[in-house]
Amino acid sequence: PAPATGPSEERTEAPPVPVMGPERAILAFGDSYLAGYQLREGESYPARLEAALRARGVNARITNAGISGETTGEGLQRLRATLDAQAKPLELVIVSLGANDMFRGTPPAETRANLEQILQELKQRRTQVLLLGVMAAPDLRADYARDFNPIYPSLAHAYGAELVPFFLQ
Repeated sequence: PAPATGPSEERTEAPPVPVMGPERAILAFGDSYLAGYQLREGESYPARLEAALRARGVNARITNAGISGETTGEGLQRLRATLDAQAKPLELVIVSLGANDMFRGTPPAETRANLEQILQELKQRRTQVLLLGVMAAPDLRADYARDFNPIYPSLAHAYGAELVPFFLQ
């Protein structure tokens, strides 16, 4: 906002943007980065993203299906049931999985295969995807990082998903 020119002028904020249009169903599917591990109610990424979209007039409703500690294999196991349980057709699925695989030393090829099956399922359902990337921790072996880091850009390209290269950045 522009600064007031005199002490008698009141500063007014822009009126809120009305939320309009049909409700846009979004699913946030993943691990603690989405679940909001150790955060208070309303502070998780999905909650804050929904509030930001609604503040801009977008009628978004984000379902938070994040589970702290979840691996790509565990996410793959619950994906279909989670998708089938949604009350409305999804416009977007935000996928954030793989950090726990890295922390547990899961072979990158296994992480990639699990993520690929998740993206295949979403593609079959004609659902748009936002893939939140993870990068190997700097204290891991160089060969692990070499094999792990290209997973997200490669899969996003192959499946037409939008990519946030490194979510924590």
